[in-house]
Amino acid sequence: MPGPGFYHQAATDTGVYGLFATKSLRFRLILAAIVVILVALQIAGVALYLVFERSVYRQVDLDLGADLDQLTASLVIGPRGVASLSEDISDPYFARPLSGRYWQISSSGKRLLASRSLWDATLTLPVIASKTGVMAPVYVAGPARQQLYGLWRTIDFNDDPAKPTDTSYQIVVARDQAEIDALGSDFRTDLVFALGGLAALLILASVAQVSVGLWPLEQLRRGLAKVRSGEEMRISTEYPDEVRPLIEEANRLLAAQERAILKARARTSDLASSLKSPLTAIAIQIAEQRDFNGQSSQNRAIAYHLTRMNDTLERELERAKISHTQGAPRRADLPHVVRNLLPVIQRLPRGDAISWLIDCPGTLHVGVDESELTDLLGNLINNARKWAGSRIVVRAREDGGVAEIIIEDDGPGVSAAEREAALQRPALPGLPATGQGNGLSIAKETVEAYNGRFELLESELGGLLARIRLPVIQPASE
Repeated sequence: MPGPGFYHQAATDTGVYGLFATKSLRFRLILAAIVVILVALQIAGVALYLVFERSVYRQVDLDLGADLDQLTASLVIGPRGVASLSEDISDPYFARPLSGRYWQISSSGKRLLASRSLWDATLTLPVIASKTGVMAPVYVAGPARQQLYGLWRTIDFNDDPAKPTDTSYQIVVARDQAEIDALGSDFRTDLVFALGGLAALLILASVAQVSVGLWPLEQLRRGLAKVRSGEEMRISTEYPDEVRPLIEEANRLLAAQERAILKARARTSDLASSLKSPLTAIAIQIAEQRDFNGQSSQNRAIAYHLTRMNDTLERELERAKISHTQGAPRRADLPHVVRNLLPVIQRLPRGDAISWLIDCPGTLHVGVDESELTDLLGNLINNARKWAGSRIVVRAREDGGVAEIIIEDDGPGVSAAEREAALQRPALPGLPATGQGNGLSIAKETVEAYNGRFELLESELGGLLARIRLPVIQPASE
């Protein structure tokens, strides 16, 4: 037997609530607006139709009442009880046969006088008691199977109620019910089109209203994306009053998180720095010792482990350095950094003897701290200088919002296994081709810290190719 949760889920997946189960706030608001608009317009349409119908019957009653009053005033009863009219009703509809508008004067159920439009038919009035002279509505069957709506009254010419003579007369004025219904039908058709157009306009207005109302949330998303990418340190507070408290709390959270991270990283950096110098000193002392009493092999083992510890500390120092810059806005002009690096590296040994091909666009900004980018490219270009035969190529281009940087040389190259090992954490010592130790793995970590990608490939020049992909940041002036 299904548990209570089954029925709850079934209830939430069906009906009106199921329509609002989507995660889209925009869809929920628009759907709610559409439902409210359609229900409200439907209620308004029914109310307007009822008001119109009452107005139609009120106008019909005024017209019929005027004709009934004219007939009552014109009715003349002769000495022998013969009924006649002192003047005819001027409405031409009463003169055209079966026109849909009729009047009749009767007594004791017998027709005495009638409009020409009634022809030879007789209107049968209901047998009900009514006060003399009071108008009352009535529905009667008319000629040609017409259903009529009208007003009637009873008048009595007997001055002496004690006389047995029946001197009461019934006067009725009626018109075809189909004519009245046609007015309502035409109005209903016009009303449907009018309310349909109004519904479309209101729905469009609701969509626009929801879009305008949710626009601050889209701006907030963009602001958070800028904070995440490092373009901004905080979210701008230029938002409506309803959203500003949320922004302020988010900025306080970012500030508290930044302080906690910086404090933790600073402690890590201080610890690594305090340990690095003693470990380096111990490693140097062991390396300088002579082989006394067969201790050379033991010293080499100790030196190996000290080197590993030193590499780990170096890695943590680099990580701490990266983390210290992650809270600040990051934007670096890539061609500018390369132009500043090239003269410095060319002054190093063999730098002026190498053929340099620099292919960087005039403007290409990447989302990296400029000092970090300088260290990263400086290490990679300097590594290429050490191992190049006679040629180094540095290229940069934008590819779909990503900056691709290529640094390659025509040196001896590195095998696929050695390239993979060079990027491992921790790096394995003694790589023969690169001579980088921790440098390439640290370069990979630096690039990945800025949401980029770092690869080592074989260059077409024969040497090593380092490819870096970093997010492009539009200049602040754009």
